[in-house]
Amino acid sequence: MRRGGYTTGYIVAFSVTRGAAEEVARARTEGLDIKLVKVAEVLLLVKRSGLGKIGPQPATVEELPLPMRKPKDMPSAEELVESDRKAVG
Repeated sequence: MRRGGYTTGYIVAFSVTRGAAEEVARARTEGLDIKLVKVAEVLLLVKRSGLGKIGPQPATVEELPLPMRKPKDMPSAEELVESDRKAVG
């Protein structure tokens, strides 16, 4: 988020641990607004909204279409390591 200049972000996961919630609380003290979202909540919203009613429905989460990132938009391994070093201090 910092590297991209964003202050708001989302973490979508199957479950949220106490540690994740604590990290989100810590990040808020640094001016970052991270929202923890469970996959079940996303799927429920999709179902309620009626999205995906055109064509066959995915049978499993693995069959859901995911947006593809272009290689140029993805950080290199070196950039990820450097970002982690800066975050850890």
